[in-house]
Amino acid sequence: MSWKTVNSKIIHENPWYSLREDDVIRPDGNAGKYYVVDGVDSVSIIAEADDGKIYLVGQTRYPIENQYSWETVTGSLKKGDDPLDTAKRELEEETGFIAKEWMNLGFFNPLTGYGSEKTILFLAKKLSKGKQNLEPTEDITVRKESLEKIVEMIKNNEIVDGLAIVAIFKYMLYKV
Repeated sequence: MSWKTVNSKIIHENPWYSLREDDVIRPDGNAGKYYVVDGVDSVSIIAEADDGKIYLVGQTRYPIENQYSWETVTGSLKKGDDPLDTAKRELEEETGFIAKEWMNLGFFNPLTGYGSEKTILFLAKKLSKGKQNLEPTEDITVRKESLEKIVEMIKNNEIVDGLAIVAIFKYMLYKV
């Protein structure tokens, strides 16, 4: 038996997510409530330079107590947006690079226990200089590192962003 939704209502909504309260029948047959975060889907991009190094973006993140966070380029998908078009736009906005070659590395769901968000992963190669165009809320530093250094940064908790860690792992699988 699987879960059954009896009733569903949105109890909070903002531009990035909504919080939904569902009345459910659980697999064991008992009634209960389940709360689901319906987040905005996103893209995450591994930007690979011609020398094989990867560009990271760094910025202070308010939700993690204003810690500085090294990440892969990431952006939210607006309803109806093409993921590849969003990835291209975000890469140039955040790093100032344009990629001639793109590869879809798959997707993952970061919050399967309580969220519906999906992140689509891309590899961007054959980079050339475009124009960085940051949003008013962004103060981004761009840094290029070897894969070995990035793995070390993950081990040492210098990269703690889950989207970035999964994107790097999927990239490593592609490289094998």
